[in-house]
Amino acid sequence: MVLESAFFWMGGKKEARFTSMLDRHMDIAVEAVKELETATKGYVAREPDYTKHADRAVALESQADAIFDTLTERLAKSLLPASEKQDLMTIAQRLEHLIEHIEQAAKALLLANKIELPAELNDDILRLAAKTRECVESLRGAAEEHRDLTVLMKYAHRVSQAERDADEIKFDILSKVIERRNLDVTQEFFLRELIGRFEDITDMSDDAVDAFRIVSLKR
Repeated sequence: MVLESAFFWMGGKKEARFTSMLDRHMDIAVEAVKELETATKGYVAREPDYTKHADRAVALESQADAIFDTLTERLAKSLLPASEKQDLMTIAQRLEHLIEHIEQAAKALLLANKIELPAELNDDILRLAAKTRECVESLRGAAEEHRDLTVLMKYAHRVSQAERDADEIKFDILSKVIERRNLDVTQEFFLRELIGRFEDITDMSDDAVDAFRIVSLKR
């Protein structure tokens, strides 16, 4: 598991319930972003069942909410030192925000079931979805290698690189939109909403990996 032993030093076995909840939180984030990528592929291909994957990403956010609420309640009652509680809470909050951004991207796809974008943008949109998924998966890699700062930093670099790559793809898409001016108002609004949500996901992944990095440096 991602954090099963990464936080062992923070409170011993009696605090293992926190690490197991954070493990599940991270797993949900990866599962949700994969569903988002699959939904994006289906949307681009105009497959009617793409909404099943978007719905799944939305449903996963509800699971994450329940985990976050339980974690918050138990942390408040925990005997962990305040600084360690804060470290755990920071990670949990950033993972929660990450999953919320994935949910919002999935909802954007669900609302756009009758909106079709120009085919010339399809490859770029698919590349953006793939790079976003790569960013979240690299975050999980950083979490899994939390105790080894050298390896964690390699994954942190991958997160940052994926974020930069995603930004470049976003700018490519916007440049094409501005240059060709072939979208109506509805299409452009949806496109900007979608790529903005992808950007939120990669930005929050970078913020989350920073939280893991800080905890590792404190060990």
